[in-house]
Amino acid sequence: MKQVILSAVFLLLLVLPGVQMILPMVEENKLIGAQTVKDFPSFSYEGIMSGVMQQQLAEWFAAHIGFRGHLIRTDNQINVSVFKEMSKRSSSQIVLGRNAFLFEKPYINNYNRQDSVADAVLLEVAGKIAELQEKLRVRGVQFLVVISPSKASVYPENIPSRFVRRSRDLEPGNYERWTPMLAARGINYLDGRDFLLKLKQTERFPVYAASGTHWNYYAVCQFLTELSERLSELLGKQLAKVTWREARLEARPKGDDQDLLLFANLWRRAALFQPTPYAMTGNTRNGQEFRPRVLIVGASHVWQMLHILDKQRIFAQRDFYYYFRRKNSSPPLKEEALDPATINWQQDMLEKDVVILEINEAVIPSAGFGFVDAALGWLGR
Repeated sequence: MKQVILSAVFLLLLVLPGVQMILPMVEENKLIGAQTVKDFPSFSYEGIMSGVMQQQLAEWFAAHIGFRGHLIRTDNQINVSVFKEMSKRSSSQIVLGRNAFLFEKPYINNYNRQDSVADAVLLEVAGKIAELQEKLRVRGVQFLVVISPSKASVYPENIPSRFVRRSRDLEPGNYERWTPMLAARGINYLDGRDFLLKLKQTERFPVYAASGTHWNYYAVCQFLTELSERLSELLGKQLAKVTWREARLEARPKGDDQDLLLFANLWRRAALFQPTPYAMTGNTRNGQEFRPRVLIVGASHVWQMLHILDKQRIFAQRDFYYYFRRKNSSPPLKEEALDPATINWQQDMLEKDVVILEINEAVIPSAGFGFVDAALGWLGR
C-alpha cells in the first residue's frame, strides 16, 4: 500500500506541471529579471530533419511549463541554503561570495582581465572621445568622462577564491592602460573607481551593498560632491553640492541596493540581507548657484546619481541617454525610446552646458554604446 501511495504521489508530481500549463489552477510565481519570450515553433520538414524544431519545442516547453517560477525559486533556494552558491542554471550569472556579497559574473571576468583588448582598441576609444571633447569645446559645451567602478575591483576580497584567476596580475587590464591615455590626451575625467577605493579605506560604512551590483546610495552621495566641484571648475561657475547627514546602517537594503538579490529569485531573501548605510540628503543651494543643463550618456550606474541629483535639483534640466537606447529627461520627468537617426542634436547636446559620458571600468571598449561615433558623425567629423 505504501508503494502505491508513493507511486501515486510521484505520478501526480509529474502530471501537475503539465496540467497547470494547460489549465492554470493557481497564479504563476513571476520571476524578476530579463525573461526570453519563446514562441511556439513553426512546423517544417527541414526543421524536423535538422533537429532545430525539436530543440525549439524543448525550449518553448521549458519556458511555459506549469509552476516554472515556483520550481526555479525552489532550485535557487536549495543551492543557496544547502550548497552556499547560486544555481549554475541561472541565466543571471550571479555569484555568491564571502560575507553574503553578490557579484555579477561579467564583472568578475573583468577583474580577472579576461576581457582585455589590445592597446590599439583603447587608443581608438580615447582618440574619439578626445575629438568629441574638442568639437564640443569650440562650440561652448564642456565635456566630462565619469568612470564608474566595478564591485569586483572594489571588494575583490569577497570574491570566492575559485573564481579568481591566478594569472590576473601578470598583465594590466583595460582600466589600468586606458586611464593614462585619457590623461595624455587632455580628456577631462573623474575617476569613480579611484574615489571609491580611497573612500573604502577611510569610511566606516561599506561603499557597496552586499546585495547590489552598483555603488550604494551613501557612497554616491559623497562622489556627487566631487562631481559638483569638477563641474564648477569646468564651467567656471559655482554649482550647489549634495550634502548628507545622520548616516546610519539599516538592516534591510532599499531600491537598487538589493537589485542582485531580487534577480537571484529566492524564496528567502532576508537570509542574505546585510547592513547597508543610508543618510538624509540635502544641498548647499542659496539661490546664487549655477544650475547647468546637462546631457548624460551612460548605463545603470547613473541611476543612483540621478535619484539624488534630481531630488536636490542640482541641474536646471538634464537628459539621460540610457545605453544610447532610451532617453530619460527631467524636469519634466519623461522617458521614451531613443532613435539615433531622429535625435535633435542641437537641442539635446549643443544647447547643454556640459555633456557627461559615464563609462564603467568593465565596459571601456564599449564606451558610449555608439553615442560617440553618432555625435561625431552629426558634428561633421
